[in-house]
Amino acid sequence: MINRYGESPMPASDAWKNKVLHGTLQAADTTFFFSDSNEGHEATFGNNFSVSLNFQSDEEITNTFNAISAGGKITMPLQDTFWGAKFGMCTDKFDVNWMFNWDKPTA
Repeated sequence: MINRYGESPMPASDAWKNKVLHGTLQAADTTFFFSDSNEGHEATFGNNFSVSLNFQSDEEITNTFNAISAGGKITMPLQDTFWGAKFGMCTDKFDVNWMFNWDKPTA
């Protein structure tokens, strides 16, 4: 599954419309998430990857986000998203980038 910047409601320049906003690759019991960073953010060694975690509840994502972001930098607070999830990002105190996602239950 691949969602491109040009398919989202977020503004993107023509150069970024075909870049990957969110991608998912399933291999056996492991899911890999990937993206092309974001416009205006130059990827260099050390900031060119993020560990992505997916959660089963609001409590689980909130507690884990708070623990991992403590002493680091929150780059996107946990918030509701246009794709129906609660999502946030941070860089921990060891300079590791993290993404947190909880796909909210649908009615």
